[in-house]
Amino acid sequence: MYKKIILTAISFLLLFTLGGCSPSAAPKEPRLFGFTAMDMTDQSFRLALAELEELVNQNGDSLITFDPQLDNEKQLQGISDMISQGIEVLFLNPVDINGILPALRECQENGVKIICFDSKVSDASYIETFVGGDNYKMGWLIGDYIKKDFPQGGTLAYLTNPQAGSILLREQGLLESLEGSNIEVIDVHEISRYEEVLPATEKLLEDNDSIDIIWGFNDDICLMMHSCAVANERQDQITFYATGGNPGILDAVKRGNVRAVSVQSPADWGKVCGELCYKLLDGEEVNSDYLLEASIIDTESVNAYEMDQ
Repeated sequence: MYKKIILTAISFLLLFTLGGCSPSAAPKEPRLFGFTAMDMTDQSFRLALAELEELVNQNGDSLITFDPQLDNEKQLQGISDMISQGIEVLFLNPVDINGILPALRECQENGVKIICFDSKVSDASYIETFVGGDNYKMGWLIGDYIKKDFPQGGTLAYLTNPQAGSILLREQGLLESLEGSNIEVIDVHEISRYEEVLPATEKLLEDNDSIDIIWGFNDDICLMMHSCAVANERQDQITFYATGGNPGILDAVKRGNVRAVSVQSPADWGKVCGELCYKLLDGEEVNSDYLLEASIIDTESVNAYEMDQ
């Protein structure tokens, strides 16, 4: 009888050992994370999300998303809803770098770690780290390229978004690169929503008979501004430049509609964000910033660039 009990116990232990586990091992509880970017119609954010989701799923965890559609109040509510669902980490690209502060405080009160990507918040004390392209350098590279294309000078007009930290850094890089050149900024309009782009561009064209250069602060903005110039039969008088690097803008570079674009890799935002998330959860130290490399793509280099991606 005792022998039978002992054999049964041994068989039980072997079952767990051969199965790769022990009697005391418990299955890992899946973790829940949240993701929100200012506008998911932007392909950059979709690329970042796809890479992040792949990594999270490989680890047996889950990611919920919210698209605020460039509305700060919606983003605040979406983050609050994700917190109530039990997220441990929030991946955040803010609609408004100042308006997002109530959500940052709510995350802090509930022990939710924040990783910002592409655009920081106005108070970095609330976040663990930031991942993005070197937005200042992306603007600087475009400004430097414009100077080389227009050594005798030219007139520049563009749109900006004062609520987006990434755009303000690109604008700063552009303008500081152009200092001391013969490039004259003749008009700038502020926008915060995509539906404002075409009316603002119409106004730029209407108010300025002679625009040599237009810069789009992201791919979609540049393409929309170009389409507006086409509608006004001004496209052949203006040279277009962009910042971003998604397939649509690369096609425009190949067709000659856009002269050059400063690029980064949004997919890498997602990869690096995911890696940093698990480091944080394991108690590891991370840096305050992770800036990814930026470069210039033009008609001469676009095909080689696409082959490398």
